Amino acid sequence: MSQNGAQTISACLVIYNEEKVIQQCLESIKDLVDEIIVVHDGPCTDRTLEIVKQYTDKIFVRDHLVLNEPHLVFAFDQAKCEWLLRMDADEFFDIADHDKIRKMLASSTNTDGYTLNWELWDGEKIVTFKGLQKSCFFRRKNFHYIGVSQEVGYVDGDLKKEEIVLHHRPNYNNVVGEAV
Repeated sequence: MSQNGAQTISACLVIYNEEKVIQQCLESIKDLVDEIIVVHDGPCTDRTLEIVKQYTDKIFVRDHLVLNEPHLVFAFDQAKCEWLLRMDADEFFDIADHDKIRKMLASSTNTDGYTLNWELWDGEKIVTFKGLQKSCFFRRKNFHYIGVSQEVGYVDGDLKKEEIVLHHRPNYNNVVGEAV
């Protein structure tokens, strides 16, 4: 916990050549989190790390695995804060939601993780599906993660759903199916 009583947050990102989207992500969390940990999956061949250096010095370039799961274990191990925020380079929060997030974490005496609404992007517009959510905040001491393909992570405690949106804007269409 920080000196002013607020909950501390470590943002953990695993990225690979994300120069087109990383700045929006980092701008959206720079005033929300206490530390940003970035793991790059192999050598960087674009301007991603130049951009990241404007926001953090906790940058790690690891072997190129094409899987983010083993790198997430490493990133989580580097984290020093009470809460872990897991997000991708093509995701971001509205700055207007920062106070909601701080209040959510401050009131979390019996909650160890949070699932948020998650928006997808079809390359042209926002796509939502009923029940589309992403677990992204975890109390560090009660979160366990195994870095194997198909991600295995669990919260040893209460996981709660909140009505805060984590936006997702990849540079491509990653949606198949009809929106609800």
